[in-house]
Amino acid sequence: MKKAIFSLLLLMGAMNYTLATPVDMTVGYFDPIGTAPSLPRTPIPSIDLSNGVLTFQQNHPVYTLEILDEDGELAYTVAVPSATTTVVLPSWLSGEYEIRLYPTDSNIYFYGWIEL
Repeated sequence: MKKAIFSLLLLMGAMNYTLATPVDMTVGYFDPIGTAPSLPRTPIPSIDLSNGVLTFQQNHPVYTLEILDEDGELAYTVAVPSATTTVVLPSWLSGEYEIRLYPTDSNIYFYGWIEL
């Protein structure tokens, strides 16, 4: 009996589990001071999205995270310290967004698209 109840609880928990979706990121470049582009010194970040939670690899650089709506307007921004591995996005974000990560002291950024 205990085994059947335990199996049922495991099944119910698995039904609520959503697999993390990897976010495909690309390198972008902005030129705020008219200098030549620099190559990224950090690898393209590995990020997953599951139920409105972004999960970062450990030991990443400090980022500024921006979420832009379909019109390119800033919908949300937050600092992501290097020790932070998860960012919970606000529940009021719904739809398709561009995600951008700006490493500190760089003229490159990483971008991709997410659906919430």
